[in-house]
Amino acid sequence: MSAIDQSQDGSAASDVPRPLVVDLDGSLLRTDLLHECFWRLASARPLQAVRLALANLSDRAKLKIALAESADLEIETLPVNDAVAARLAEAQAAGRPVLIATASEQKLAERVAARIAPGVEVLGTTPERNLKGRAKAEALEERFGSGGFDYVGDSKADLAVWRVAGRAIAVSPSPKIAAALDGRAGGVDTIAEGPRLNALFKALRPHQWVKNVLVFGPVLAAHDFSAATLALGLLAFVAFSLCASAIYVLNDLMDLEADRRHPTKNARPFASGAAPITVAAPVAIGLLATAFLLAAAAGVGFFACLLAYLVATTAYSARLKRELFADAVTLGALYTLRIIAGAAATGIALSPWLLACSGFGFLALAIVKRQTELRRGLARGLDAAEGRAYSAEHLPMLGALGAASAFSTVVVFALYVNTTAADGLYSAPWALWAVCPLLIYWLGRMLLLGDRGEIDDDPIVFALKDKVSLGLGAAVTLSFLAASTL
Repeated sequence: MSAIDQSQDGSAASDVPRPLVVDLDGSLLRTDLLHECFWRLASARPLQAVRLALANLSDRAKLKIALAESADLEIETLPVNDAVAARLAEAQAAGRPVLIATASEQKLAERVAARIAPGVEVLGTTPERNLKGRAKAEALEERFGSGGFDYVGDSKADLAVWRVAGRAIAVSPSPKIAAALDGRAGGVDTIAEGPRLNALFKALRPHQWVKNVLVFGPVLAAHDFSAATLALGLLAFVAFSLCASAIYVLNDLMDLEADRRHPTKNARPFASGAAPITVAAPVAIGLLATAFLLAAAAGVGFFACLLAYLVATTAYSARLKRELFADAVTLGALYTLRIIAGAAATGIALSPWLLACSGFGFLALAIVKRQTELRRGLARGLDAAEGRAYSAEHLPMLGALGAASAFSTVVVFALYVNTTAADGLYSAPWALWAVCPLLIYWLGRMLLLGDRGEIDDDPIVFALKDKVSLGLGAAVTLSFLAASTL
């Protein structure tokens, strides 16, 4: 009879330490294996993932087993809660029996446990039983007796287990769970290091919302600053920001394993386990629903633009980002689509000059993004950009294409300065000539920095933190003010 089995009747011998039972999802792991399996499969075979989910939705045990068998999950990169792992190791060192009890599929849980805590017994979900909540509590109570074990858990489902445990150990408990455990007779410990809901805000990438000010491009180009126009522009900005955040969340879920292998992206909330993966999909769906409700209020044209943005970004994430140069063209087009959407929302006629200038400019910046990724990969000893179609041999051509796009932007702007359209909007259009050398310098500098790998992942976000870019932006603004007032 093992040390664990000695406590089966609830009256373990006094010289046998009380067993420690540790939950896996959200406790020992800073993620959830069911969701990990679904998104891993969805990133490789999305239709199969949806089909499996729908076919087994009514039977959680079958769903977990089907996804675990179909998804080739990368165990080595799963985020571990170091504080819980340390508690488990301390229990082992003290001679306490340790067991991992999880609602995750048995064989998958055993593979994970073998990596984190070799030799520890695992009790998981089988075809006969979904080991969650009451089912887990009954299994542990039958084995150790009421109060015969300490339990480390994190979720509402673990309340049933804590009721029959000797001591409750809660990992980053929510206020409701903390209240339910308050005053518990057997005592409560708290491990603060675990997934937290407030980390979700970072996953929405609010700093990226600044790119959506492009919807105000037609407003600025037409010099239409009426209250109604600005209100419609603000509505478009909010809708685009919510939609973009939803897409960022879904992209992060699809790229979990790639992000965990990346030197900087591994700190993203879902990849690192800082934010709970279990609420990611509902949050994304809620953001999308709100965005399209706002889009409907802005009119059919804007709604169609936002839908096109969603379709294009989905196609980009699923396939186009791995296609040579198609990825850069798509990225540039997505920036330009924001300007088109702004025109649709405000009812301002879209200037072909603005469209052409932005199209070439944003294509150049998309190429800068690819240059940066490729250079950073080379610096880490890789011969290609991870998850992309580019290798070192493409750098010269990327530089040439970026330069051609950048200088095409300047040429289009220079041609615009001499048009009747500029004469009608500006009292001194000749002052706009100052913009040309400023644009040449800024775009050329961005291309050079990208080729040296010195730009953050997104060149627009980089520009908003770069003192030289901000200074050039101020000079361009002064040029436009001079053209309007002289």
